[in-house]
Amino acid sequence: MQAVKEKDEKLVKEETEKKEELNKEQKEETFDKQPKNADGKEDKTEKAEALIKEEKDVAPVLEKEETNKTAPAVDARFKLAGVLGKTESGLMNEFYDFQIKEFMTKVGAFNLDANEFPTIDALNELAKIGVLEYCLTPFFYANAKGLGKKSAGGIKYSAILDFPKGESSFIAQVKDAKFAVKSGVEKIYLTLPKLSLIVKNAGKIKAQLIKISRICRSKLGLILISDGDENNLKKALKMIESIKVERVMLLGKDQKGADKRDLEMAKQVLSNKKVFVYTDQENADGVAEFIALKADGVYLKNPLLIGKDLKEKFVISDK
Repeated sequence: MQAVKEKDEKLVKEETEKKEELNKEQKEETFDKQPKNADGKEDKTEKAEALIKEEKDVAPVLEKEETNKTAPAVDARFKLAGVLGKTESGLMNEFYDFQIKEFMTKVGAFNLDANEFPTIDALNELAKIGVLEYCLTPFFYANAKGLGKKSAGGIKYSAILDFPKGESSFIAQVKDAKFAVKSGVEKIYLTLPKLSLIVKNAGKIKAQLIKISRICRSKLGLILISDGDENNLKKALKMIESIKVERVMLLGKDQKGADKRDLEMAKQVLSNKKVFVYTDQENADGVAEFIALKADGVYLKNPLLIGKDLKEKFVISDK
């Protein structure tokens, strides 16, 4: 065993010596390839000149790459603007105008004043900014039918029945519903009584609404006025969920704007209805908050104020 061990150690030593000899030869070969002067030493001057030449060759390439990095890219849309004879700001204005109109399609006009009706010019202004719906009382049906044909944007009208208390007799409500259907309005909103009455007479009110929904077919929507009682609101919403109506509009007490918490609850309870809100907000940010909470639409007394606010926020001056 000792002899075998000594033999293995000898082989390992020989292999190590061979590797060292090979490394020495490779180093000498590399040294021989370096530029030499008359004394046989490495010529550092020649090596330095070669490095300088290499740097000069690389410099223009690096400079070109750096130039390409910093040069601003020209947007193809702005090139197109130049072809069409438009400025960049003009093109951006067109883009914002399109976005404003898209936003305003979520907005409808809700006329709470029975003694006030818009002129053709006012309707055309609403249509121009993207508003597609105008809610009004039966008092204005005849005028609306004629003006609707003349308005450039083709605004459609929805009827508001039994507003603001929703306490007319069932016979009166049926009569108004039939008249609204015959008038050809786009949608019909029937106002419900206050929440406490809905909860107290849920069975009776539900039966009446089912009959009115058959008269209005797919046009019926309900106006639900919240008084801050979340428990009663939830019960009323559950009753509405079981009725065949397409949409629900939420209002606040005393014809004030709806509360965001009421909207959130309605979206949770009403799984198969569209939920709209009426708000007294007069700026775009307030309306946007309701849309961000997934309201299917927002009704305002004067949508033109919102359109004006959006224009002021986004229109770019050419100066």
